[in-house]
Amino acid sequence: MKSFLALFSSLFVIEIHSQAQANEGEDIKEVIRQWVDAEKLLGNEKDAWREEKAHMSELLELYAKELALLNEELAAVPSVEMDDEKKQGFEKEIKDADAMRAKLKVFLLGLKPRVLSVVGKFPVPLQDQINEAVLALEATGLDASARDLLTPMLNILDAGNSFNGGVYRTSQKVTLGDEDWQAEVMYLGLGQSYFWVGTKAGVGYPGVDGWQWERNDAILTEVKKAIEVFDKKTQPQLIKLPLKLK
Repeated sequence: MKSFLALFSSLFVIEIHSQAQANEGEDIKEVIRQWVDAEKLLGNEKDAWREEKAHMSELLELYAKELALLNEELAAVPSVEMDDEKKQGFEKEIKDADAMRAKLKVFLLGLKPRVLSVVGKFPVPLQDQINEAVLALEATGLDASARDLLTPMLNILDAGNSFNGGVYRTSQKVTLGDEDWQAEVMYLGLGQSYFWVGTKAGVGYPGVDGWQWERNDAILTEVKKAIEVFDKKTQPQLIKLPLKLK
């Protein structure tokens, strides 16, 4: 997954190490340029997701209205005399609506395992946020309606998109080998994170089996400064941190 740069306060940015040596002024310009490009990309992704979410919501509302209307018409059928042609047309509308809902349900049932698989790769703080939605989705079976499937999926994807669009600070357990540390952690969306505890520090990133952690005590000072800036415990400043693309 690609990583991105985030702007802390009005001045604080994360600068990627470059193999080529350049003067300080050019480095700062390059950092700002990359940050602007990243912000544009995130903006485009957010706009696309909003459009898709709005479209899904419209579909749900349409199906709800359609179902209510059909139920009303069905309830009135016994007391209304219809010729064969009108009755056949009415029955065709019901069958077409049922077929459309069935098609949507099949698609969502196929999408369900993929959504749950992605959830397993989310960082712990995000998994805690979407726990109820995940449980609701896991509880759905073959007899579930399209709405029962789509609603928790939208909640999960919306939360993931929101988390990915910013910086998140938390205190959590970090596991390295057979050791568990209660660390201070800062996430740069779903791309990368940094942690420190005592004299230990390191980075985190999404992996095949979930969020992975690597110790790197060499960046302890920079990570502590970055977290203190984000927590507004010190003045904004330019800080260099390694950014590992996965």
